[in-house]
Amino acid sequence: MNKRWLLGLLSILTLAVLALIGGVVVYLNSPAFEEQARRYIIREVERRTGGQASLKKFQWNFWQQRFRLQDLTIRGLEPEDEAPLAHFAQIDIGLNFRTLFQRRIDLFELALTRPEFHIVIGSDGKTNIPSPENRGGGNGKPFNFQISIENFHMMHGSALVNERRLDLDFSVANLAGVLDYHTTREVLESHIRYDGVYDRSSESKPSIPYTLSADTDYTRGTLVAHRIAVQSGKTQVKLQGRINEVLNPNISGKLEYTGTVDVPFLNYFFTRETFAGKAAIAGFLEFSRGYFFTRGNTTSDAIDFEGWHATNLTGEYAYHHPDNRLSFRKLKTGIVGGDVAGSLVVEKLPGPSRVVVDIEYSGIDAASLRRAYPWDPKYRIFSSMTGTLKGWFQGKLERYDFSGANFKSTTPDRGVDLVPLPLDGSAEYEITPGQARVANADVRFYSTAAKADGLIHESKSDVKFGMQSSDLRDLAFLYSDANGSGSFNGVLSGAIKKPSLAGDFTLQNHLYRNWKIQNAAGSARLDTQTENVEMRDVRVTQGESEVLLNGRAHLDGSSLDLRVQSNRVTGPDLA
Repeated sequence: MNKRWLLGLLSILTLAVLALIGGVVVYLNSPAFEEQARRYIIREVERRTGGQASLKKFQWNFWQQRFRLQDLTIRGLEPEDEAPLAHFAQIDIGLNFRTLFQRRIDLFELALTRPEFHIVIGSDGKTNIPSPENRGGGNGKPFNFQISIENFHMMHGSALVNERRLDLDFSVANLAGVLDYHTTREVLESHIRYDGVYDRSSESKPSIPYTLSADTDYTRGTLVAHRIAVQSGKTQVKLQGRINEVLNPNISGKLEYTGTVDVPFLNYFFTRETFAGKAAIAGFLEFSRGYFFTRGNTTSDAIDFEGWHATNLTGEYAYHHPDNRLSFRKLKTGIVGGDVAGSLVVEKLPGPSRVVVDIEYSGIDAASLRRAYPWDPKYRIFSSMTGTLKGWFQGKLERYDFSGANFKSTTPDRGVDLVPLPLDGSAEYEITPGQARVANADVRFYSTAAKADGLIHESKSDVKFGMQSSDLRDLAFLYSDANGSGSFNGVLSGAIKKPSLAGDFTLQNHLYRNWKIQNAAGSARLDTQTENVEMRDVRVTQGESEVLLNGRAHLDGSSLDLRVQSNRVTGPDLA
C-alpha cells in the first residue's frame, strides 16, 4: 500500500514538473514574455552603449534558437532633429543556448538587414558615439565578452560619415572575437577573426576569398593595429601600425608589413596571364584621402610569367597612387640562362599598362628569346648575349621597343626545321614588333663576317649589308647551292626569309653543277625567292680566259638571257 502511495506521489510530482515546464515554454513563447524581453533589450542596449534605444518588436523561437529584432534605433550625442546614430530595420540572431553557461556567446547566424549609421565628427575629433558612462554605466560591469559568429551578413546597409554616404553590403563566416571596452581610458580592445569574400561580381571580376585576424585598440577616432593578418590561399601578409581619423573622410595611416605572396594570386587581377612561384615581401604602406604609397623589398627563388622563368630574384619595389606607377629598382635575377640587373617601371597600373625597361644583362641565351624574334623562329641565334636593354613593352610583348648587344657563339642544336645561327660580335639594335633596326652590326657567323646597318623586317627589310666569307656554305639557309668563297657589299631588301640582294660581289671557287668558277666579280641583283639573278658587268676569269656578262639568268640554268663579251678565251678553260 505504501508503495502504491509512493508511486502515485512520484507520478503527481512528475506531472507537476512537466506542467511547470510546459507552462514555462508556453510563457516563453507568449506575447507577454516577448514584451518583457523587448524592454530588457532596450535597457541593456542603453546601459552598454550609453545611448538612447527603442525597439519596435522582439520575436523568438525557443526550439529553433532564433531571435528577431525589428526597427532597433540607437540615438547617440547628435541633436534630436538629426538622424539617429544607428537604425536596424531587422536583426536576425541564431544563438546556441548551451554556450551561455560557458560565459560566451556563440551565434550560428547574425544577419543585419538595412542597417543605417549616421556618424558626426567634430573639428576636435569627438563624435556622436556615446560611452556607457553617459547613462551612469561607468560603475557597472566592464563591457567584456567573448563572441563567435559562424555566419555574419550585412545586407543593403549604409553609413553617413559627416554626410558622406558609404554603402555597406558584405558577408563573413566563422566570425570570432573578444571585445573589451575600458571605460576610464575610452579604449575598445578587440581580437577578431573571420572568413570573408571580397565580392567583385558587379565588375565581372572573380571574387577573392580571404581570412582576416586582428588585434587592435580603438580610441577617439584612432585605430592602433598591434597585429593584422590577412590570408588568401597561399598568400599571407601581416601588418602593424596606426590609422588616424578612422571615421573621417580625412582618414590616414601608416602600417609596416611582411608576408609571402603566391604569385598566381595576381590572376584575380590579370585573368588572362599565367603566373607561378612565390615571393617574400617586407615594407610599409601609407595612405590618406586620394593617396596611397607602398615601398619594400622582395625576394624569390623562382617566378614564372607567360613561359618566362626568373630565378633568385631580389629587388626594391614601390607603388604610388594616383600616379598608378609600380617600379622595381636594384632588380637582380637570373633569366634565360643569364643574369639581369637594373630597373622596371610599370605605368598605368591597373589598366592597359606599359613596362619601361632599363637593365644590363650578361650570359643571356639568345636562342631562348626566339619568342621575341621579328622573324621566323626557326632561324635561331645561338649566342651568349651581353649588353644593355633599354625600352618598353606592353602586354605579352605585343608591342615593344628595345635597344641595346655583344654576342658570343654557343654550340647550336641540330634540330629538324631549325636553322642555327651561332653569332660572335656586337650590334646596336632597336626591336619593335615584327622588325629590328640594327646599327654598327659587326658579327661573325662560322667562316662568314658581316656588317649591317638598317631595317630587318618580315616582309620589307632594307639593310646596308657587307659580307666576306671563306665558305659560302654558311649561307645555305638562304640559297641551298651556296659554296665557294666571296664577298658582297650592297643592300639586302624584301622578306628576311627570302631576301633580295643588290650590290657588288666577288666569287671564288664556286661549283656550279660540274663546272667550277675560279673567279667572278661585278654587280648583281639576286632574288632568293625566285632564284633569278640579274648581272651587270660581271667579269668571270677562268684560267687564261676572261668573259664579261650582262643579263638575266635562273640559278638552275633553266633560263638564260645573257650578253657575253670576251677577247680572250681558250678551249681548255671551257672544258
